[in-house]
Amino acid sequence: MDFVDDEALDIPDEPPPQQRPVDLGAPQCLRPKAERSKSLGRAAGGTLDNGCEMPWKGPGWARTGKGGFGTDEAVRAVQMAAADVAQRFPGTAGVVIGDFSREGGGPLTPHRSHQSGRDVDVGLFRAGNEALTRFEILPSSRIDVEKTWAFIEALLRTGRVTRIFMDTEVQAVFGQYLTEIEVPEPTRRKLLQWPEGPEARQGLIRHSPGHVNHFHVRFRCPVDDRPECVD
Repeated sequence: MDFVDDEALDIPDEPPPQQRPVDLGAPQCLRPKAERSKSLGRAAGGTLDNGCEMPWKGPGWARTGKGGFGTDEAVRAVQMAAADVAQRFPGTAGVVIGDFSREGGGPLTPHRSHQSGRDVDVGLFRAGNEALTRFEILPSSRIDVEKTWAFIEALLRTGRVTRIFMDTEVQAVFGQYLTEIEVPEPTRRKLLQWPEGPEARQGLIRHSPGHVNHFHVRFRCPVDDRPECVD
């Protein structure tokens, strides 16, 4: 379950220079529409017009849940990240993609947000290349940290991610990994709230209850949807 209150976030007006949005191209939609999607309002109090429904399965992913509609940009970013991991790790089991929003947006039980097509839940890759069909709580030794971080990195390269929500216990696994691969401490602090604790106002990746078996990605409002769309 997601209990994310977007009113409590300190989301910057513009992405940092290293994350300027790039052209993602057209997403693969289950029911392609002639017009592009439009995100309206806030993630925790908005709607979605003409949303792109992500197919149930594709290169590097399998979707579950009941809310498969997102903005064109959000769906395409997830598809590109999954494809990137599949290319880097040939033969990899696909990642489980959970809810975006429901068709038309608005409240989607049990989530507080996921209302305007700019939120998506993503599962963790399991070590040993074991495929998952749903979100599962994995001990740290069973998380494929390299693959999961590769997916997160691919999302960040799009320049469209404003926040990722992940339990601090899971953040610790990635913090240790980034330390091992010698990512500088200032960079780690920009990426992770860990090890400062869930109240610290630092890091693109923040703690939120209910995010131990998956992480929640929040995307920036598409430029063409402003000012009706609110980050």
